Amino acid sequence: MAHAEHLAQDATRRTVNSFYQAIEHRDINALSDVVTNDWQYIASATMPSTGVDQMGRGV
Repeated sequence: MAHAEHLAQDATRRTVNSFYQAIEHRDINALSDVVTNDWQYIASATMPSTGVDQMGRGV
């Protein structure tokens, strides 16, 4: 069982690494190889500030 878990973790790690490499290199073909058919893009917020900067704005 431990061996199967290790293999699953390795596969997950490779998939996540491939995902971020596709994003970093802006490679839509590589991205389509990594994500599943039901993956949905969620656009970033339209507000320019993020994190702590939003706290003072009542967001």
